[in-house]
Amino acid sequence: MRSLDSFLAVEQDNKPRVILLTPKPSASLLYYTVAFAYRNYVVFGYASLAESSGEKLRRKYKVDEKVPSVLVFKEEKAVPELVVKVLLVIFMIQ
Repeated sequence: MRSLDSFLAVEQDNKPRVILLTPKPSASLLYYTVAFAYRNYVVFGYASLAESSGEKLRRKYKVDEKVPSVLVFKEEKAVPELVVKVLLVIFMIQ
């Protein structure tokens, strides 16, 4: 497990960083697939909000504890460039 500061250090490869914060204990297969497909361009990370480290990140970046969120960091590691809340919308057709 890496610390947030070492994960966000872009000096080593100059790639954007993406962190998924979710209440689930592990990341989804879709997240792993996207991370693998873009591994040459973006560095991906994951933190479960059920763990203490994920809870610290949730409070630091003020994300909802019940909704998965994706944080995108570029040069400025103190503030995410983009925060996306992942909402599942289910349409029922009768």
